[in-house]
Amino acid sequence: MKQTDLLVIGGSAGGILAATMARKAYGDIKVTVIRDTERVMVPCGIPYIFGTLRDTAKNVIPDAGLLGAGVELLIDTVTSIERNEKYVKTKANGDISYKKLIVATGSEPVIPRFIPGYDLENVFPVFKEETYLQNVLKKLDAAENVSVIGGGFIGVEFAEQIRKLGKNVTLIELADCCLWQAFDREFSDHLEEQLRENGVDVQTGTRVSRIAGEGAVESVELADGRSIPADLVILGLGMKPNAALAKEAGLALND
Repeated sequence: MKQTDLLVIGGSAGGILAATMARKAYGDIKVTVIRDTERVMVPCGIPYIFGTLRDTAKNVIPDAGLLGAGVELLIDTVTSIERNEKYVKTKANGDISYKKLIVATGSEPVIPRFIPGYDLENVFPVFKEETYLQNVLKKLDAAENVSVIGGGFIGVEFAEQIRKLGKNVTLIELADCCLWQAFDREFSDHLEEQLRENGVDVQTGTRVSRIAGEGAVESVELADGRSIPADLVILGLGMKPNAALAKEAGLALND
């Protein structure tokens, strides 16, 4: 069985920092990071792939920091954590034992299953995997009318960036203002003014009743009866912990 002192599951921001800081603090220990993707996206840079960068390759976290710190990097998938025996099972590398374990599996997008049509073609939650994002970029290039549902950081940044391409962009937020969880009303009003000046149709205090279309999205239907043409929709309704592996292992979680 392969062995390591510290095993970190997850190779994005949290996992990278945990692994490199462990090597810095305890330089003589073996640290191993397991992640399930060849390359890792800069999480906060993802919206900027679609307007400013135009290429996922320009939004990659280099592996040099990990490898330069002497961290072992494995591209693999952990299928289970055996806590009592202190080892994990993986798809490609068999069982790996550890002395200490850090679960840094990050977050995943909230999927609004309460909105009919959330699963139509060309309706995209914001997953962080590079191949997925490349497909969204390709689909976006062919779209003309784009609706972004959710006026938090993800939605606002996507709306601003997609508008740079000359697309017709509608930003839909249920609350009375965008970014209401982070800023006061004065800031939000100024932000919305800037978005509108740049050509984004900002619809606050607006509920989506369904996403409509035959197979692929054709419009976003609002609770007040209006219909917004859309051939692509970004779902920016926030993120939640990617905690399935930890839950299966019996770790305590905050609900």
